[in-house]
Amino acid sequence: LQVEQDAEGRPIPKDDPRRKPTFRFDQGDIYWARAMIAFQRAAMNLGMAYQIPDFDAFNRLQRNSVLTIRMVDKARVHAARDLILAGLAHADRSRELYLAETDDQGEWFPNPKQVNHPMPLPVDQALYDTWAGVLGDLQKLLRGEEGISVVEAAQLCDHQWADPPTGFINVAKLLAEPGDVTLNLRNLEAVDRNRSKADVERVLTDIFGDKYVPKMKPTGMLARFARMKSELERGEDSFERKLRYLLWVN
Repeated sequence: LQVEQDAEGRPIPKDDPRRKPTFRFDQGDIYWARAMIAFQRAAMNLGMAYQIPDFDAFNRLQRNSVLTIRMVDKARVHAARDLILAGLAHADRSRELYLAETDDQGEWFPNPKQVNHPMPLPVDQALYDTWAGVLGDLQKLLRGEEGISVVEAAQLCDHQWADPPTGFINVAKLLAEPGDVTLNLRNLEAVDRNRSKADVERVLTDIFGDKYVPKMKPTGMLARFARMKSELERGEDSFERKLRYLLWVN
């Protein structure tokens, strides 16, 4: 649990005191921690809500090409949804408190005006603006106000579709009305082989059922990801740095 690299990615010598910094926690850090714990609890509830297939199930998959992941505890999915919403609220509160800070000493997560932060993750106002936007996007997804556009998601991949698959994933309905998840090996192989619109839409129907819908208001989150992808392609930032920010900010 030491800081092994500086802001430029250079290794910090083992005898350098920067490897074992001292942090001074503020109110914003408490909400940051509450958010992190809420998201971890949500992930555990989702994992326990479904029955993980055993080896016999995978052996049967070779014969009948269909694998079903059973939903065994709907209440845990609902609990996960509530925990995610709570975590988003905590994260938004931590963001507000960080921006209001006027001290500058051993910061766990700095605001754009603070420079005394032992972690090599310099931030600016653009990062805080993106953070606020993503939190808002996720809240709208969980409330059912917006959905994930399959067209936008497909075009984020390296393969650019001339005729991309359509429809939306209703995340709110996934968590409000959870059910079994079906994986059809033949349909998945068809996608890998043909990369056709019809094959992808068939797989989405297999997995999401009636949560894969024809119309919804699209989330703005995928546009933010597209912008990040463009920045990476232009060499303005590295994937590793963006991933570190994503994990650190929840």
